[in-house]
Amino acid sequence: METEQGPPSQDEIPPGTIIGERYKVVKQLGQGGMGVVFQVEHAVTKRRLAIKAMRRTRDDSFRQRFLTEARAACAVQHPAIVPIHDVIESDGRVLMIMDFLEGHDLYDLVQQRPNQRIHIQEAAAHLLPIVSALGALHSANLVHRD
Repeated sequence: METEQGPPSQDEIPPGTIIGERYKVVKQLGQGGMGVVFQVEHAVTKRRLAIKAMRRTRDDSFRQRFLTEARAACAVQHPAIVPIHDVIESDGRVLMIMDFLEGHDLYDLVQQRPNQRIHIQEAAAHLLPIVSALGALHSANLVHRD
């Protein structure tokens, strides 16, 4: 799959690909240092979910950090922490199966108002759930590295 930016990344999974015999890739949602997130559809239930796929690497310590992230996310229940339903391995990668959340990120919000500042109360409304989630993680002796 060629993109406008050049050849495809080794971490991309093309739309239509079936993962773990039951998750059909709809589209890529985003990426970070540890993995790439895709919207998927469950083959049987047609439920929309998200899969965070570990970046391809031969580094076992990277794989262990990814698994630690999955365990940490499962260890804490909080409204601002996306629940993980399963962790599977497919095509040499570890994948987290989680809820798909509709919405936008803060970057989108800022881009929609290029010449306006975000009021402190609006910023606080966006940041409080994040701070609360970090507090829940810290209470469980976990640290979010991002």
